[in-house]
Amino acid sequence: MNAKKAKTGKKGAIELSLGFIVMIVFAVVLLSLAIVWLRGMMENITGLTDTQISSANAELDEVFQRQLTFFALSKNLINNPPAQRGKAYPISVGFKNNLDTSKLDADGYAYFAVDVKAVGGPDDNKLSDYQKWIKCSPKSIWVQKGDTIGRIMCSFVADTAADVGTYSYTFSGCTATTEITDGCTGKEKFGGTQLTLQVVVK
Repeated sequence: MNAKKAKTGKKGAIELSLGFIVMIVFAVVLLSLAIVWLRGMMENITGLTDTQISSANAELDEVFQRQLTFFALSKNLINNPPAQRGKAYPISVGFKNNLDTSKLDADGYAYFAVDVKAVGGPDDNKLSDYQKWIKCSPKSIWVQKGDTIGRIMCSFVADTAADVGTYSYTFSGCTATTEITDGCTGKEKFGGTQLTLQVVVK
């Protein structure tokens, strides 16, 4: 009887081990799929390569080193060479958290976001079209107080039928203690004045 119980217990342990292994494999597969999906989503949103993103982030670091600022763009002008229609150009948006303690969570963090608005182009009646040419991801970032730079990556892609001329955009920063998912309306402004980007298309 005891031998039978021992055999049954051993069988149960093996089944439990196999079930645990299957569960681990399933979790790893799901994680891999999630990573692939997130990477694909980022590429779809920005149209940028890893090299372009790294280059824009390096440019942003240089801006923060040169200027005493808490809100910056990796570049303010794309004109040398002029932008090509249908090609993605990266703009890294950076935040340094200099907020007072009263505007932070218990660990010294706050959310930051950016609103981008098309404000000029060859035809001011087409601003709503120009607005679609620039996209940013993620919608907001969680940044700790200090020298750490929080980054949002934006991408400019002129339509294949874009007119020759200069396209202008403004970038407005905002902050909140809760995640920002619906833009900066109603949120506290951050970084002082708006930042501007001009893109020359020929």
